[in-house]
Amino acid sequence: MDNLCPELVAYILDFLHASAPLLASSSLVCRNWLPATRYHLFSTPVLCQISSVRSPSDNTCSFIELLDSPLCTFRHSIQGCILNIQRVSILRTCIDALAAHTTLTGTLLITQHECVDIDLTRDLQLSEKFCFLRSFVYSNLSDVWSSDLSQLIISLPHLESLSIFTDIYICSEVDMAPGPHGGVVLPNLKVLRLRMFNPSKFLCWMLDLPGYKPQIEVLDMVVSAAQHIGWGLLEVMELFLVANTGTLKNLYLVLEYRSDFPHGLEVQRLYPIYPLRLS
Repeated sequence: MDNLCPELVAYILDFLHASAPLLASSSLVCRNWLPATRYHLFSTPVLCQISSVRSPSDNTCSFIELLDSPLCTFRHSIQGCILNIQRVSILRTCIDALAAHTTLTGTLLITQHECVDIDLTRDLQLSEKFCFLRSFVYSNLSDVWSSDLSQLIISLPHLESLSIFTDIYICSEVDMAPGPHGGVVLPNLKVLRLRMFNPSKFLCWMLDLPGYKPQIEVLDMVVSAAQHIGWGLLEVMELFLVANTGTLKNLYLVLEYRSDFPHGLEVQRLYPIYPLRLS
């Protein structure tokens, strides 16, 4: 590698720049040959701001400055981004910068830290700025569920994969968006990953969406709670599995409970699991 001139290396990188998977699997280029400004080709950019005090791990300002620079050569190749950002104002700034300089078509992951209702559609305008997203991940680390998350989901027509991670129970009490009438909703959604206390209401909402035709191929669910009575979820699961019988290929289901919690699980009220069948 030392014998190759920098111009030749730059030419190879530019040739493979549009396809990160192709570059990552290519024997022509190794990651340790790349300058720091091209590391994103091997992994999705991760923007961090998780402390009220300036931390070495906070890279939002430097990333935005790099995107805004006229010398930036990689902005067109960014297909996804992970936003692990605590302050809503900084999250908004990063989203605006990404929308101005990139066209995200891969995965967008947003982590909610603050105990405030983040307006994903009207304030952050995610559905307008990233309407071509194929994968969306919402990770909630606070005690507040975004009330317009359901509205955002049905506003992403190209969505193929949806993941929701949360440890709060309030999601079962939030009113879900009814969905548009007369149009097709989530026509490309194939992968659904849920980590919730009880996603029953969310699954019911999906089944009742006007214009939604279930065609899930991968269903990955982990239900964990400090306490619950019976399975609860399984009655809805049966309906959801039946609705996706023609397409479902992979099912991963984990039901967790705390055995040391008083009345954490009433065995006599368990819903029988044997009716859950895949045909």
